[in-house]
Amino acid sequence: MLKTVGLLSLMALAAVPVPAAAAQVPFFAAVQADIGDEQAISQNLSTFSSHVQRIARCLHRASHRALVLLDELGAGTDPEEGSVLGYAVLEALVRSRAFAVVTTHLGRLKEFAYQHHGAENGSMAFDGATLRPLYRLDTGIPGNSHALDIAGRVGMPPEIVARARELLGVRDQSLDRLIERVQLARRDAEADRRRSADLQREAAAQQNQLESRLAEAERKEGWLQEEADAVVEAELRAARAAIEGPLGPLLHAAGQHGENARAIKLVADGLLKKAALHRRRIAFCMGLRKGDEVFLPRWRRTCAVTKVDKVRELVTVDYGNVKMEVPFEDVSWLQPLGE
Repeated sequence: MLKTVGLLSLMALAAVPVPAAAAQVPFFAAVQADIGDEQAISQNLSTFSSHVQRIARCLHRASHRALVLLDELGAGTDPEEGSVLGYAVLEALVRSRAFAVVTTHLGRLKEFAYQHHGAENGSMAFDGATLRPLYRLDTGIPGNSHALDIAGRVGMPPEIVARARELLGVRDQSLDRLIERVQLARRDAEADRRRSADLQREAAAQQNQLESRLAEAERKEGWLQEEADAVVEAELRAARAAIEGPLGPLLHAAGQHGENARAIKLVADGLLKKAALHRRRIAFCMGLRKGDEVFLPRWRRTCAVTKVDKVRELVTVDYGNVKMEVPFEDVSWLQPLGE
């Protein structure tokens, strides 16, 4: 994790895209690191001395524009002295307002974040049951070492591990138990969050499916209704055409027979105009403009509109080289497939 933070920071400084969905990287003036064991026999430097020299260089460059990466702070010497020295180093980093990532196994340094503003604990997620790392950084709580458990798993003789536990005695393990409970609680919360997210995605998928089905049903309902309206209108047109023949001679006649004939035609025309499909056709024709194209079912031809007479309910179309007036009832907004 330390190397990843350092590498991505340097990549960003070099204008190399980092492998992240989103990232904010400060423009660091310095990236300082103490990672690994670089003891130098030729310079009479032990592991601890080498660490101290590199940490001193890091502190010298520490500022609000510096990134400092320290691995195993306080290691390589007496744990008690290493703890207090590491504590003082952390205080100096906080005072300098440097960006820093520091790892340690020393218990005293784990308490630092709870006592200083600007510092926060974190730990690499670890499965206590299988003793395997989860390769995930959890912030907010320190981690346990599990040293004896891991030693037994990787081949340390059982009697050695048992003796080590005996020598460890009954030290105060309240902090370790607290950390373990918090880690379990976080794992349970994370599992609940994943389950909730899965349920939410499933519910969203079901909702989308239902909405799609509803939209499809509404479309089918519209098609069926339009088909029904078309059938009704066709029947009304057929009925009107059937009575227009016998009534034709009487429409202009005087007397009771003429009045009855004209009344019958008015009823037939009124029923046709009340049909839903007819009303839709009228609304469509009223909205036509010059240059629009309409389909004429009677002639099975698409023509360009040149004029709309809304009073007489007539549309003038360009039928080839001929201007032709067509009643609204002969105009359709639909075209058959292939037209």
